[in-house]
Amino acid sequence: MLSNLLVLLNALSCLTGFVQGLRQVVTNLNEPTTPAIMVDFPDPAIIRTGDTWWAYATNANGTNIQLASSPKENFDGKWKRHAGYDVLPKLPSWVLQNRSDVWAPNVVQTAPDNFVMYFAATWAKEPRFHCLGTATSSTPNGTFTPSPDPFACNLEVGGSIDASGFKDPVTKKRFVTYKIDGNSLGSGGSCNNGFWPRKNTPLVLQEVATDGITKIGSKITLLNREDIEGPCIEAPSIAYIREKYFLFYSSNCWDSGFYDVKFATADSVYGPYKKGGQLLISPNLGLINPGGAETVIDGKFVTFHAGPPGKRYMYTGRMDFDGDSTIKIWDEKDEY
Repeated sequence: MLSNLLVLLNALSCLTGFVQGLRQVVTNLNEPTTPAIMVDFPDPAIIRTGDTWWAYATNANGTNIQLASSPKENFDGKWKRHAGYDVLPKLPSWVLQNRSDVWAPNVVQTAPDNFVMYFAATWAKEPRFHCLGTATSSTPNGTFTPSPDPFACNLEVGGSIDASGFKDPVTKKRFVTYKIDGNSLGSGGSCNNGFWPRKNTPLVLQEVATDGITKIGSKITLLNREDIEGPCIEAPSIAYIREKYFLFYSSNCWDSGFYDVKFATADSVYGPYKKGGQLLISPNLGLINPGGAETVIDGKFVTFHAGPPGKRYMYTGRMDFDGDSTIKIWDEKDEY
């Protein structure tokens, strides 16, 4: 829940100017932000089915994947965390069982009675790497049954994390975007990639079949890290908003004090993507290391995590455009 949070990204005049010439202005900073979930609930991803919102998060509090829920009309309020309930209680054999580090789940609905979860977990044969896995369930609250084989590893370039599913309303195709975890091959420092030469951490796109799992063709690179973005870019997610493709992502290290939420835009899901500005940064509104943003329903709803130090609480907000030149994030009730 964002108390009077209004983030404005102002541009020149029209939509073309909006995606090409952004600068940031932050207003309404009089009240502190209030989390929707005030325990460690990192990398939140949401889905709405019927009259219920569901949220999934990285392993913490004794579970591989955490689960929370909220009635449809209470998106901006306090969410119920299902403490002690593990939505992914069993892990596939390729995962290191005693140190699984199950990260950044994301769930998509591929049929009325089929839900697919993407997650990252430690590769048992080489624990410095993560691979991406998939799991399925007939209900959004699980439990989910993992597929036996990983979805993507890319071990030669550092592994794979942070998968996010997207169904393109234009092409009607399904995709998964994720991060090549190059910083796992780094030489130390911030997020193991703080020292030169830094490894690349590209964000990539993989087309999948209607089942959300079977890969079609090869992955392509959407975005690369720039030096100004620190040791890595990560946590990609795509939304189709106002006839533009928005690629939301985070840059810098998650605990650095410089972690943020950024975006890039394109006219095609395949790119090329042009980097825009920052949506959320430290320390505005008391947010520390905001990141892991996910949007749903044409970008109208957004979740992300932020501090305090040592924890990552879940926040919720609404996102909309004000005319042709502004993005707003706010928490007021409306008809959605």
